[in-house]
Amino acid sequence: MLEALQRDLDLTPFEAEELLEAQDEALALDAEATEAAGAAYGARCSTPTPLN
Repeated sequence: MLEALQRDLDLTPFEAEELLEAQDEALALDAEATEAAGAAYGARCSTPTPLN
């Protein structure tokens, strides 16, 4: 996955790893928001499928 991100998005190895870490954090935050807001929570604005 890291190689594809580097190649396709022209990222450095560090940037690719940072992107995957940020995505993991965002998905965790979305899960927390969904639980905290219950039925009042609309939805996320991104794909729920992780890149890694």
